[in-house]
Amino acid sequence: MRLATGALAAALALAAASCRKATAPEGPVVRLVAHDFTFDVPASLPAGIVHLRLVNEGSDMHEAILTRMTSDAGTAERYVEQWKAGNSWPDFAADVGGTGLTMPGDSSDAWVRLIPGRYVVICTKGDHLDRGMAMDLIVRAGPTITADSTPPAADLELGLVDYAFTFPDTVRAGAHRIHVTNRGTEPHEMDILHLSPGKEVADWIAWAQGGEAGMPPLTPVGGGGDIFPGGEVWMSVNLPPGRYAILCAIRQGQHLGGTPHHALGMLHVFAAK
Repeated sequence: MRLATGALAAALALAAASCRKATAPEGPVVRLVAHDFTFDVPASLPAGIVHLRLVNEGSDMHEAILTRMTSDAGTAERYVEQWKAGNSWPDFAADVGGTGLTMPGDSSDAWVRLIPGRYVVICTKGDHLDRGMAMDLIVRAGPTITADSTPPAADLELGLVDYAFTFPDTVRAGAHRIHVTNRGTEPHEMDILHLSPGKEVADWIAWAQGGEAGMPPLTPVGGGGDIFPGGEVWMSVNLPPGRYAILCAIRQGQHLGGTPHHALGMLHVFAAK
């Protein structure tokens, strides 16, 4: 999740327990373990559609966005330097998605299509990237574990466009696998938030504008990270009955002073029944 206020591109234990992610299917799973404030990641991953599981062993929320390095200038160290200098979208990197914000003690599952090359795994929640929460990762053509080229089966489609989501107003309560595609011309993101009683999306926006300090007023239950145009990701979620919101906090034109996408209409409230 990129901040709506401090980035060029911008987004409880009891609640988390009631909103656990859907059980992932059988097959190889790549574990990415988040701590405060670093990751444990494999030295390399196979090319193909890779099943990622973010396990949050930290005391704060974390996410794991994979961004592909498009030039030799791209490394985790260089990425953090650019972020600290105010450039949230280095020209040597392209976000390909990952797992969204995940509560402490919880885990998130996502499937991402990876091509061979160098990547960086990042967490942009709050000041986590300023603290150096970025790790280098190699994706190899010769797999170190089995990767699949067949997309996982999905029962729901979530489209990201400029500036809206295409998603049902009502879905069945329970476990789902959602196929997310960026059909727009700009990078977009999505986090699915559980609207607990007495809370609204405005409470989340105020929390984000205040610097994302501590736990949020709404509980994230799934997300696919930042995705560049044409990208896709699959994610597992579990939706107990209730109200939910999806929003994108990236700013128009990827500029610090641009309008957040959610203020342009990229906000969708739906019900699980």
